[in-house]
Amino acid sequence: MKLYRHVTANSILLKAMPFIRELSMEAYLIENEAVLRLNDDDLSEVQIIASELPIVEGRPAKKTDGRIDLLALYNNETFGIIELKNSALNHEHFRQLQDYFSKKDEIYNAHRDAVSSEIGSPKWIGILVGTDIEPSLQEQLASGTLRISEDIPVAALVVSRYRS
Repeated sequence: MKLYRHVTANSILLKAMPFIRELSMEAYLIENEAVLRLNDDDLSEVQIIASELPIVEGRPAKKTDGRIDLLALYNNETFGIIELKNSALNHEHFRQLQDYFSKKDEIYNAHRDAVSSEIGSPKWIGILVGTDIEPSLQEQLASGTLRISEDIPVAALVVSRYRS
């Protein structure tokens, strides 16, 4: 899977404008869905269909509930569970994302109407979004060795904001 970096610049002289909180990053992505495009083919059309989605027993590794930051639909056939971190992405963040996929059937049933009725069962992708990424995680993502399961890939986005 590829790693993506999106930078928006309005002029030549830029000043870093970090996200104050994870919620600020979430709002930015909701307002700029196109940032979440992952390729020019089957993951090019993005629609955010839920945010702050509570998941009962969504963190089985920690035996707690969870909250999916964003749930997106790509090209009307692929659900994307998006985990946001206002920090450098690491393996613990991947494990949190991985936990949420234990509830993918419940998520699908709750949002079934968002998918084309012609699709039998949807495809899935996990997406980590942060302000940086640890080198070991980046290496595993770039090589394609880090996956939720055999049929569920993982992508990562590093997002930075700047002000002119």
